[in-house]
Amino acid sequence: VRVPGETVVVEKEVIREVEVEVVVEKEVIKEVKVPGETVVVEKEVVRIVEVEKPIIVERTVEVVTEVPRGEKVLRARVCCMADSFAPHYTGSGSIDIIYTFIGTHLVRTDSIQQKQTPDLAERWKFADDFKSATYYLRRGAKWHDGEPITARDVEFSYKMYLDPTSPFALQFNGLKGGQAFSDDFANWKTNKLPGVVVVDDHTIRFEFDEPERAFVELMHGLQTRWSILPQHLLAHLPVDEFRQSSYWKDDLTQGGPYKVARHVVQQFIELVPNEDYWFGRPILDKLLLVYIATPDATEVAMHRQEVDISIRGGLSGVDAYQGILLDPNWSVARNTGRNPAAYSFSKNVDAALKDTRFRQALAYAFDRPAMLEGILKGRGVIAPINLTLNPDARPEWKTMYQYDPDKSRALLADMGWDSNRVVEVTLTNPRATDQ
Repeated sequence: VRVPGETVVVEKEVIREVEVEVVVEKEVIKEVKVPGETVVVEKEVVRIVEVEKPIIVERTVEVVTEVPRGEKVLRARVCCMADSFAPHYTGSGSIDIIYTFIGTHLVRTDSIQQKQTPDLAERWKFADDFKSATYYLRRGAKWHDGEPITARDVEFSYKMYLDPTSPFALQFNGLKGGQAFSDDFANWKTNKLPGVVVVDDHTIRFEFDEPERAFVELMHGLQTRWSILPQHLLAHLPVDEFRQSSYWKDDLTQGGPYKVARHVVQQFIELVPNEDYWFGRPILDKLLLVYIATPDATEVAMHRQEVDISIRGGLSGVDAYQGILLDPNWSVARNTGRNPAAYSFSKNVDAALKDTRFRQALAYAFDRPAMLEGILKGRGVIAPINLTLNPDARPEWKTMYQYDPDKSRALLADMGWDSNRVVEVTLTNPRATDQ
């Protein structure tokens, strides 16, 4: 297939032509003539072989077809689909999916290279005490409708995320003055949010009451739902109408690599490239996010080749996955995720849990390399801290708390731990509903 810049051979046929020896059976009759009759006295069959040197000819035929450049379309199955995509009002996993493709983020996380990379912010820096972070936005960045993206949009977004009717508002209370702003949210248009400082159109600073690592992870795209919002399209709305705005369903103007072309509620979302994206036009010509609720229906759709990939939520059971592995129409790839598995303890439940030695003893007691190999077949990394890709993580943290049961016992003994005591642990799986 000839496409711009290259020619691809889509069919190659090798024909082997062989000239072989030809065998002819020839009948020779010897006759004796006597007066009045013909007598056959001998009949001899002679095998005459006409031989030429065998010749083997190999001829290569390249069948090259010229076709017009086709659309690059990816059909992705999603297991959930919100009616409205307001990021701070619903917990649906489809929110994170849609903003992964259309969203405008200060920083993105590169899961493959395991590092944070520039997005809307070309660069950033943290204060030594980690009580502030400054972001320098790229000039010329535009929303999908062509309007410029500025630091005022960033300020507006974090004000909106402090809406007290949002179940996620507490995540943003680390901003200086965040709680007070949320308590008086009805006056958001006139009130100042001390924790968000617009230095100029392309520079914004976040300030915190205490050193904030978890909040920075939100800003760095680990939860892609926290996209920057377009002030020019939403700021005119009264507070009580913000949640119901048609923007969240029919518009969704953002600045990311793709933009919404069509949205049929509870069926599919069609995305097309943002030709003005600051990193260049994305590779796909069309991206379809198709809603298929159940794993069984997903399995059928995959075998029928009605979808190309399943995002967030897969099949049901080992047999279903084995069927895809054996299906010649599918290839299986492996990538690096960023979903940490860790223990977290509430220090308010039990006085013993406030003792640092207790948590250190647990850290020494877990044979994490063996767990990684036994549970995940070695597919993962041992993280030094629960916050993934932490911007101020230090190399030496990776070697802390190596498996050492003797140290664990010593720490527990030092704090007077009762070895007969039972600690109940609740395991949670945030994606259980997706499986």
